[in-house]
Amino acid sequence: MKHSLTPQPTLPTLPGVYLFITPQGEILYIGKAKNLKRRILSYFRPTNNQKIQQLIEQHERVAYIVTHSELEALLLEATLVHQHQPSFNTLLKNGNPFMYLAVTAPSAQSNQVPQLMLARNTNKKNARYYGPFIAKKDARKLYDYLINNFQLYLCNKKIPSGCLDYHIGRCAGSCKEDFDTKDYLMRLSAAEALLQGNKKNCLAFLHKQIEHFNQLLLFEKSRTIAEQIVTIEYLFDALTHKKHVQIYKKDLQNIFSESLPDEQQYQEASAELQKLAGTRIPPQTIDCFDISHFQSHQIVAAAVRFTNGTPDHNAYRRFIIKSITQQDDYAALQEAITRRYKNPNDLPDLILIDGGKGQRNAATSVLPPNATCLSIAKREERLFTPRYPEGIVLSPDTPAGALLITLRNHTHNQAITLHRIRARKSLTQKPSPHSNNPNSK
Repeated sequence: MKHSLTPQPTLPTLPGVYLFITPQGEILYIGKAKNLKRRILSYFRPTNNQKIQQLIEQHERVAYIVTHSELEALLLEATLVHQHQPSFNTLLKNGNPFMYLAVTAPSAQSNQVPQLMLARNTNKKNARYYGPFIAKKDARKLYDYLINNFQLYLCNKKIPSGCLDYHIGRCAGSCKEDFDTKDYLMRLSAAEALLQGNKKNCLAFLHKQIEHFNQLLLFEKSRTIAEQIVTIEYLFDALTHKKHVQIYKKDLQNIFSESLPDEQQYQEASAELQKLAGTRIPPQTIDCFDISHFQSHQIVAAAVRFTNGTPDHNAYRRFIIKSITQQDDYAALQEAITRRYKNPNDLPDLILIDGGKGQRNAATSVLPPNATCLSIAKREERLFTPRYPEGIVLSPDTPAGALLITLRNHTHNQAITLHRIRARKSLTQKPSPHSNNPNSK
């Protein structure tokens, strides 16, 4: 059995979705995790669980996608399970009841206002439902977030001055004689806007709250709401399944297109690459570089090495780009290459760049004369080599094409993962242009 394509030493300790995949590309199991590294590695410990033993025996590789939050991981997992129906996801396939968030309809007879609730089904007439959520604890997390941050809890008490929950900012004030129903309905509407993905209405309410607390000189509360706005930006995407899957469409395409060659396939690929690149001997080691950023922020690079067609995890490198602060893929690429090959003995037989002719020229300008550099542009899978400086279309059906595309996609996943790690950290600490990831070089 071939080694997993997942680089276990560099698995992120972030939330995400993971997939066990067979040599034929069939998905055996899809799961979510708060900590991908801890969860994935747990499958490879000694166990008497027959289901896990069979899963390990049948799988070839484990792929993963880093998400911005546990909630995103939850929804992406549910969507993918319903799409692919993996054989080991029996719990999800056999129709265990989902959890929903529900907003009940108002009752004129009992003078009741609408209320946010957890629900096991969608049977209540005129209620509005959001979900589904696979596990109660996940639905509970979102429910508690909305109840606490939008002050939506309705207690059954009657206390003129308000209950304890009201004074700590959780209860809506339904216990008071002067309960402000209009204000409560406005907060409930903002919470529903979040659930519906109506970003404009929800954020408008939160910004209004910030102004209100600033006028009262309650700056600590204003700052808390400002921090919540950052979290809510991610929740909007996570709560819209169609949009949510689109966010990770490229990750999913890369996962499903990855396939490691066997020994014979690699020999054929290596012979083809020797002709394409004009190397003296068939290449054994190939490094690939990719740059990742979002609107010129958190610029990072990944360098992945395949040796004889399989991942060489000890030779992986990840870089936080330090020399530039604005988008310049050429300069970022040159910095990563220069740092990677400080020791000339680290040069591989081939270097592959995720990009076109310009990226290859930028890379070649900082490489020593004895280095052989190729680049592959995604649009047409056009390969630029010393023998084909204007490019040649690479077929994914050839051994060389399949190998280079797999390497390129895997490197892209590494770069995206590092970028998401950096982006997530920037939400919890003041960004510093010189801060370094412990795994980066």
